[in-house]
Amino acid sequence: MADTCPNCDTLLAGRYCAACGQDSVDPPRGARALAGWFLAGVIGADARGPRSLRALLLHPGRLSLDWAEGRRARWAGPVQLYLWATAFFFGVHAIRPFVWLRLDPEGDRHLFRGSLGAAEVGFELPPAALAALAEAGSSMVQFQLRFDAAAAAYLPVLLVGLVLATTLCLALLTLSGDWLRHAVFALHWTALYFLWEGVRRLVGFPSELLGLVLTVYLLLAFRRVYGGGWVGAGLRAAVLVILFAVLLALWVSSAIDLAIRLAGG
Repeated sequence: MADTCPNCDTLLAGRYCAACGQDSVDPPRGARALAGWFLAGVIGADARGPRSLRALLLHPGRLSLDWAEGRRARWAGPVQLYLWATAFFFGVHAIRPFVWLRLDPEGDRHLFRGSLGAAEVGFELPPAALAALAEAGSSMVQFQLRFDAAAAAYLPVLLVGLVLATTLCLALLTLSGDWLRHAVFALHWTALYFLWEGVRRLVGFPSELLGLVLTVYLLLAFRRVYGGGWVGAGLRAAVLVILFAVLLALWVSSAIDLAIRLAGG
């Protein structure tokens, strides 16, 4: 380790420079070690990752409270956790989609379905749309391919909107202007939801069971992060669960509507 920072020439008192924060230890030079170092930098694959996931799953509200109150060094960032969770969820979505078009073999009905936890919507492709596709010379197989591509491409935008809407809901429920606390809680809560929803879709256990587990989790997390008595925390958590379910239903419906417009355009 050098005596002075290679970046700003400040005298070092430890591994990291007190002036600019640069690590005084050089990256590895070998190909294998360099690849591991680069991967760790991209995805945060150090001790903080497993530790943060364990805290997220087993200790409701702990990560959000620590981040809101400045105890952050030992945890992965909330955005990082959210990205991991959504990457896992979309990996599962590639295997078991949560929004899809089901074609009738006889050509009479073409059903759009979408489900995410307890939120489930579905409707039939209207005759006018079928007529427009026929006039354009587009087969239903082609339309399905375009629908799947459009759904996969535009759902991440809706994911971001879900976090923003949850943050706003938390601000309204708590009547608090602590936006950092609300945003961090929304990111952690949404990450947890998508982790468990991905597991549920892979394993196949009932959505009602997941809803019960997540409701209890949310109650404990809400009380730890925002304080107050059990009754008040329970009421606020229940309202948030309902609002979240509505948001998810709107999300799935919007995903289907966007995909129809894009695929049929």
